[in-house]
Amino acid sequence: MNLAPAARAIVSRSALPVVVKAVGLTVVEDLGGAALWIVLNASGPKIDPTSATLAA
Repeated sequence: MNLAPAARAIVSRSALPVVVKAVGLTVVEDLGGAALWIVLNASGPKIDPTSATLAA
C-alpha cells in the first residue's frame, strides 16, 4: 500500500479547512471529557480521565 498520495492529499491546501476542523473538534472533545471528569470526580466516584473522555 502506498500512503504517499493519501498523505499528500491530507496536507494539501484544499484539505486544510477539514484538517483544522478535525483538530478543533478533537480538542473540544478532550476539553469536554476533562470537564466531565472534573465534575464527576468532585461528586465522588473515581473515574479515570480516559473513560470520561470516551463518555463525552
